[in-house]
Amino acid sequence: MPTAGTIELGGVGYPVVAGTYQRAALPADPPRSGRVEIRDFRGGMRQAVMTDTATGGWEGKAVGPVLGGAGVEPWTTESVHADTIADLPTLTQRAHSVVAGSQVYIGIGRRLYRTGNLTDTSWSSLTAVADMGVGMQITGVANIGDEIICMLGPWADAKKYVPTTATTAVWRSGERASVGIGYQGQLIYAPKTPAYSGNAANLDKLKLSLTRYTGAAATDVRWLDGPIVSMGLFRGQVAIATRSSLFLLGGQPDPGEADDPNTTGDQSRRTEWRGDPEAVFSHGTWTAESDFTFLVGFRGKLWTWLANEVQCWSPEDGAWVRTGLVGTSCYGGVVAAGFLVVSLVTRSGQTETWASDGDGWWRIHVASSASAERVWPVALNGVGNNDLLLFRDGSATYDLYRLVWRSSSLHAYRPSAEWVSSLLDAGDRTAAKSWRTVGATFSLPEIRGNSASTDAVTITLDASFDAGTTWSTVATQTVSSPAARVIDLTGVLPTGSVARWLQLRVSWSSVLDWAPVLTGVWADWTALPQAMARRQWHLAVRCADRQLTPSGAPLAATGRDLSTALWAAWEGNTALTFKDIDHDALPVTRSVSITAIEERVATPADAGRWGESVIRLDLIER
Repeated sequence: MPTAGTIELGGVGYPVVAGTYQRAALPADPPRSGRVEIRDFRGGMRQAVMTDTATGGWEGKAVGPVLGGAGVEPWTTESVHADTIADLPTLTQRAHSVVAGSQVYIGIGRRLYRTGNLTDTSWSSLTAVADMGVGMQITGVANIGDEIICMLGPWADAKKYVPTTATTAVWRSGERASVGIGYQGQLIYAPKTPAYSGNAANLDKLKLSLTRYTGAAATDVRWLDGPIVSMGLFRGQVAIATRSSLFLLGGQPDPGEADDPNTTGDQSRRTEWRGDPEAVFSHGTWTAESDFTFLVGFRGKLWTWLANEVQCWSPEDGAWVRTGLVGTSCYGGVVAAGFLVVSLVTRSGQTETWASDGDGWWRIHVASSASAERVWPVALNGVGNNDLLLFRDGSATYDLYRLVWRSSSLHAYRPSAEWVSSLLDAGDRTAAKSWRTVGATFSLPEIRGNSASTDAVTITLDASFDAGTTWSTVATQTVSSPAARVIDLTGVLPTGSVARWLQLRVSWSSVLDWAPVLTGVWADWTALPQAMARRQWHLAVRCADRQLTPSGAPLAATGRDLSTALWAAWEGNTALTFKDIDHDALPVTRSVSITAIEERVATPADAGRWGESVIRLDLIER
């Protein structure tokens, strides 16, 4: 043991210079506590970590926004219909749809199907109205006047179905189309696209159908900068996506005019499309064949699937903007009842369907098995009091959804639902917190749902400390009256609930025709001190040749060796064992680091030869 007035540092005894020894205490971090809460749901889901500006939550199923995101409730009434259609939508066989007149038309495989009338109050099975023939594959459908154009790719002439006469015929002899859209009473189309062509010829060609002043058919042509992939409508124009760029096409079809025989000179005017595609910008981000699976205008922006995520664009943005919904592949997107609905496969391989209100994403379906994969959403525009149809991969059975409230009996509630919060860290991702009391608030200044309902709805609050891997129930309550406008669900977490992160989950069950509206979740916390009370020392030691060890024997190291070792320990922030001056009375060995060092040499000219110096040290307990 070191003698009185001497310390041992790193196993070496050092004499302390008289009058330089100081020992003090560093206080621990002051205690901190508070409450973290989410009370705004406008951001939807996919908010992984809560920040000062984040709203919404992480995920959930079958919940949607209330009053613009002031709260959330069980959402999207779902029903299953077993149909007998001969053509089955699959991951590779797409369903193409268009609204025409008072029905919705859906092209699947070789056949064109029709729903009931938009005004029908109940759903009936799809009716096959046209057969394109053996080996044919409908690659797109469009509505022009009173005709439904069925595009059959580069292999066959496009065909038209006329609902008023229930007849099918070639649309225009020699005109083939892979993708197209009705616009200004004409068809804007690409005869070949990368997905429906056997070679690279004519992939850049855009064709515009025309009708001459004589009534004869005509066609105008524009050449773009790359293979045409997809088309949609945006701000009263046709949006055209190529593998390289985005174009907007407006203008008008001009039927032309014959020469007036009563005037001199050529007064004729040729039949043409007056207007050219405008190159908006070159994106250069083509990733895979699933890019631009859909291209639709919604909430003042153009939305698509690009580079394995949903992105949107507007002239104000100037380029594609990521929206937070990502995956590995996409199986269609459509606007239905004021929502953009997208079916995709997540990075974990799970098939999911999401809906956006323009502010955030809400998950309305998660496939429980491969046979339940939902593909190619179709907007129903109210047919049978439904807003959305989701096909199942390889099945004639499909699902119908109601997204908007129509009446107390035609509501949009789901029997069960759940909402999961973002990761809550109370503003500090590094400190462990003791989580104590948590709660969920359900409130709305009106009765929502069927005011006469007697349905008993169960609401449950769960908590997780491992990012949703495991959950434990904190509180549950059954509410039987829609008149209960304010409900507080509160629970105390078990002692020892210490973690850096907390997640909360709210679930509803036994929902029939009303449900409490979730308007906030909260949690009380106390941060555990990161820096505990520690000792610190300020002292000076002498480094000299033939330094004595605590046992009185001379140390082999020279004064220069001792000095060099202390400087190296400071530079490397090395942990050193430390025996204090009172070690004889209190035999405790501590671990310290050198936080500051200063060396003074009495005779600088002899320092290198004799190695004798005084070194001032600041030590701190580790």
